[in-house]
Amino acid sequence: VNSREWNITHFAASFGNVNILTKILEFADIEAFKKADIKGKNISHIAAINGNNNVLQFLDKIGLEMLFNQTDEYG
Repeated sequence: VNSREWNITHFAASFGNVNILTKILEFADIEAFKKADIKGKNISHIAAINGNNNVLQFLDKIGLEMLFNQTDEYG
């Protein structure tokens, strides 16, 4: 976790790395995917900002589509 409160899922989403997200899912609690940063952005926000649709498709596939509608500090 860094000063923005990003964990490894945030970094993987920012780079569009579904392979890392898949490995994390094998070994970590699903809660790691739901964590928001200090501005309220979850990994779906970060993936969308960076144009990583593959991450959004992955989140939908594993049943975390509820992250798409969570609000951040901007609404």
